[in-house]
Amino acid sequence: MSEQISLWHQVLADVRPDSVLARAIRRAGDGLSYMIGQPVAAGAPRLVTLSIGEMADYAGDPEAEIVGIYLLLGDDLPGQAILTLPLADALLLVDALLVSSARRCARLAI
Repeated sequence: MSEQISLWHQVLADVRPDSVLARAIRRAGDGLSYMIGQPVAAGAPRLVTLSIGEMADYAGDPEAEIVGIYLLLGDDLPGQAILTLPLADALLLVDALLVSSARRCARLAI
C-alpha cells in the first residue's frame, strides 16, 4: 500500500507537459472526442489531494452547484478520483454524450 501511495506522490509531483498524468488526460480527451464526434480541448490538469469533507471548501462557494464524476482507477496505479465540473459544463457534457443537437440539458442551467 505504501508503494502505491509513493507512486501517486511521484505522479502528482510531475508537472511536465509530457508527464504520465498529462499524457493520460490527453488520451482521455481524445477518447471523449472520438465518442462525441467533436474536438475536445484537454487543458493542463489541476490536481489536488483532498478528503471528501474538504471538497466544498476547495471549490470556493459552498453553495455552488457542481457535478462530481466518480472514477475508479486500476491496474498499475489503483485509486479513486472525482472529476468535478460546474453544473453548466456537466450539462453540456451530457448533451454531447447523448448527441443532443438541441442542447436540452444545457438549457436547464440557464
